[in-house]
Amino acid sequence: MAGVLPGRGGSVLVTGVGDPADDRAARARIGYMPEAPALYPDDTALRYVTYLADLAGVSRRRRRPAACDALAQAGAGNLADRLCGRLSKGQRQRVAMAGAIVHDPDVILFDEPGEGLDPRQTVALRALLRSLATRSAVLFSTHLLAEAQVTCDRIVILDHGSVVADRPAGDADDLETVFLSAVGEGWT
Repeated sequence: MAGVLPGRGGSVLVTGVGDPADDRAARARIGYMPEAPALYPDDTALRYVTYLADLAGVSRRRRRPAACDALAQAGAGNLADRLCGRLSKGQRQRVAMAGAIVHDPDVILFDEPGEGLDPRQTVALRALLRSLATRSAVLFSTHLLAEAQVTCDRIVILDHGSVVADRPAGDADDLETVFLSAVGEGWT
């Protein structure tokens, strides 16, 4: 969906613009945070997020303010002058979140954003995701089913790339039970 890898079937249309796999305009409307963000260790957090703003097409005049704002939103404003190579796992996650939102995208894809966050940061992440969802479509990928249930409005369970369950997050059913009945039990 992020256009990072070519699709193996189907199509994605981003805000009526095109498929991110082969359309630069569509990719520019997407913010993406991979599960294992590749931050440049010798860059400061601010330099890294400013670079991502440049790649996303943010005007030269707006890059630094946009990067500072994104870092603040992601709870990483105090890390702006720190080298990425010296950040903890949770700090790197927050800088990567800033990079995903620096260009104010229409669609934001977060892959396991809560990994490495302490409980206080997890609560702040939920607040950030809810805030972003007021102006963007936010897709949040996680294996932590309880976290998905308290964070998301809608739960979609995929099994080998196919939707096997789609439901409002507030349904009373135990999400683990829904997951296991949809994909089966045991190691696969």
